Amino acid sequence: MMDQIRAQGEAEDELCHQLSGVREKLSEAQAENRQMKAEVLRLEAISATSSSESDTTVARSQAVLFQSRPAAERQKKATR
Repeated sequence: MMDQIRAQGEAEDELCHQLSGVREKLSEAQAENRQMKAEVLRLEAISATSSSESDTTVARSQAVLFQSRPAAERQKKATR
């Protein structure tokens, strides 16, 4: 009977040790997940900024090209 109680106690101790290891790995994975999410948000912000800057550059280039055309050609384009 005492051997069974001792064996059960040892088994419980082992399970607690394993659970502690699993919790530690979970905590590490959650921290890594948070870092990855932050990196994704950072990259999305960079991408949005780059896209917006690119759109602005294209719009400016088109405006410059439009303004560099002769007035008659600009008038035709504007009325289309």
